Amino acid sequence: MCSRLLDELLQCFHMLHSLSENQQAITQQLTQLQTLLSSQVQEARIPNPDPFSGTSDHCRGFLLQCTMVFSQQSSMYSSDEAKIAYMTGLLRGRALEWAEAFLANQSSAVLSFQDFMSQFKLIFETPEKHHDL
Repeated sequence: MCSRLLDELLQCFHMLHSLSENQQAITQQLTQLQTLLSSQVQEARIPNPDPFSGTSDHCRGFLLQCTMVFSQQSSMYSSDEAKIAYMTGLLRGRALEWAEAFLANQSSAVLSFQDFMSQFKLIFETPEKHHDL
């Protein structure tokens, strides 16, 4: 009788051990799938806008594309400084010259993205296309 109970207990132990190993394998597979899925989501990001040189005809499209990047990658561009730095990195020619002069006269501690955008639109957007983003 004791031998039979001991055998049943050992069988239960082996089954429990097997279930534990299966659970660990499933958990590991789930972690791998989550990692793969998150990397695929990151790869689906929209491309950077073309650099902006100050042409009024391209201003609205440039701002729209920047806004889409900020929206899709909100954790990366959560601060005003990050948004301003991103946009400034895409400026060329006349637009970059404006940004250099504008930012040299601003304190980064008090400059908001809204202020930067307002001044940017004032300089580069054609009046009939001026809309708040």
